[in-house]
Formats: sequence, structure tokens, C-alpha cells
Amino acid sequence: MTLDTLIETIDREIDAERESLVRLCAELVGAVSVNPPGRTAEMATVVKAFLDRRTVAAEIVAADAEAPNVVGRVAGSRPGRHVVFNAHMDTMEPGDTAAWSVPVFALTRRDARLYGLGMGNMKGALASMCVATAAIHRHA
Repeated sequence: MTLDTLIETIDREIDAERESLVRLCAELVGAVSVNPPGRTAEMATVVKAFLDRRTVAAEIVAADAEAPNVVGRVAGSRPGRHVVFNAHMDTMEPGDTAAWSVPVFALTRRDARLYGLGMGNMKGALASMCVATAAIHRHA
């Protein structure tokens, strides 16, 4: 398979994962991780479960049980470049929740956009990294 063919294949697979990505975003928005206190254990569980369902080797690593990290690994079939995805799982405080036009801790779809606390600051990006990791894993 040529590199161009592989890229086209992965593009199609990621397009096919659109609703899976939205569901993961919903789970992540629903996993409250406001900092302070920065409790991200539920987020880590959601991320690990997603990767587990796609047979990506992942583990929760924690110096602090309330603020763990998730480390996933995809081993390639030959030597080469490495890709590292890095994200944080905590969010800022929502401020005055009465000022929000959507529920803070529930994903809302509106006008082809996704809203909820953290969607614009890493929860959406983290979900995308998880989907990309699963796609890479399928072709490693």
C-alpha cells in the first residue's frame, strides 16, 4: 500500500468514526474535571475504555489517584518516526453557569458545532487524538 493510499484509507475510516467521535466527546464533557480541584480520574477512565474497545494498549498511570494520566502505545511493524499525542484532561471553571446558553456538563449539538465545558480547550482535541490513535493502531 502506498503512503497516499494509506492516507486516503485512514481519511475514510476517520470520516466513518464521526458519530463515535461525537459520543466520546459527550462522555468527556460529562466527566467533570474542573480545576480546581482538577480531579481527572473519571476522564482517564473514559479515555482508557475508548482505547481498550479499539484494542489499543493503554494504562492509567497515577502519582495522584485523583489526577492520573493515560498512556497508550501503538507499536509499528517497522522502525521509523514516532508520533506523540499530549493533552490535559482538566478544564477551567465554567464561571456563571446561568450565562451559558447550553448545559455546562452535557454535550450539545447546535448548528453543526459541539458545545460543553472543555470542548474548545482539549476535550474535543483529546477525543480526536483517541480516534486518530485507534486509526493508526489498525494500520500499525
